[in-house]
Formats: sequence, structure tokens, C-alpha cells
Amino acid sequence: GHSASVMSVAFSRDGYHIVSGAQDKLIKIWHAETGGEVCNPRGHSRAVWAIGFSPDGTRAVSGSADNLVKIWDTATGAEVWSTMSGFHAGKDTCLCTMQTDEYGDQQIVRNPMCTLTGHVGGVNA
Repeated sequence: GHSASVMSVAFSRDGYHIVSGAQDKLIKIWHAETGGEVCNPRGHSRAVWAIGFSPDGTRAVSGSADNLVKIWDTATGAEVWSTMSGFHAGKDTCLCTMQTDEYGDQQIVRNPMCTLTGHVGGVNA
């Protein structure tokens, strides 16, 4: 399990997996029925505050006190995308979703109301 407080947890849409993020900087993906760990994505340098699954369950997304949003492969735990540290979002309100394109690849879709440029503080949800 985690060695510090769990800050966020989510079920996959199909109910087979659970993802958790904690103050120990770790993300864990669990098999919901057995409780066994599927993988342990690593890469945040501070507490993980927010976590979720893509609609098809093949990706997990995490937000952390290290000011990063990362996307992970849920089968291997490999990092597949990350915002860059030190970006500044200003006062814009952004809404981003993950969608599958015509080739089956996951894409971050940015709301046309603003440009996603990053975070200067921790990502809570």
C-alpha cells in the first residue's frame, strides 16, 4: 500500500481497476477484485493530489503538488505525457479532456476558450 495519506482514488469505468495517489508521491493501480497491484507509476516529486482514468481505462492521469499533470499507461505504469514544470497559467480557466483519435491514440483536447500553459501551484483536482 501507500506509506502516507491517500489523497485521491478512482475506479476505472469498467470497474476492474482502482487508481490511488498519495502524499508518498506514489500512484498505484490496483486490481479491484483481488486487491493486487497492477503497476506503480513513478515520476512525481511531491504529493499526488488528484487521480483519474481515461474513458477506455488504458490511461491514468495524475495531478501533483510538484505542479505537474502526468498521463500514465495503466498496464505498464510508463509515463506517456507530462506538462513541463514552471509553466504559468495566468488567470485563464482551462478545461481539458482525453479523447481517442481516428488512429486509436489518446489525445489531450484543450478547450478552445483558452490555452493550456501549465500550473504555478499544485494540481488538486
